[in-house]
Amino acid sequence: FCKIPGFEHLLALANEDGKIGIQDTKSEYKERSVDNITCTQGHMNAIFDLSWSDSSLRLVSVSGDHTAMLWDVSASTVAPLGMFEGHTRSVKMAAFRPSDTNVFATGARDGLVIMWDYRCSQPNTTTIKPDNI
Repeated sequence: FCKIPGFEHLLALANEDGKIGIQDTKSEYKERSVDNITCTQGHMNAIFDLSWSDSSLRLVSVSGDHTAMLWDVSASTVAPLGMFEGHTRSVKMAAFRPSDTNVFATGARDGLVIMWDYRCSQPNTTTIKPDNI
């Protein structure tokens, strides 16, 4: 569930096909069916973890495709902000730095924990590589 006051009713969902969606748990029961959730293809393999920022409407997903994705959910939909590549095995966990919407860490089966900073991206690119962290 989202951690931002007033948005705690938003639930992020993911599946083994690499799709991610947002469920509004305040909506009427009949509107909450799986058929009414708009999903976005984010990864090319199963999503293993989702982590909400505690200070913005952003979340990060990690996957068996060795990547992490940063998402904007400010419009109750999921819009990709960037793909983060650097692990050589399945990424299993993600966590935002407290009170920082731009910095998060990922841990993977390759034994690495990588810290990422979205502000370090190159202009007009969505793929971000680590700097020997």
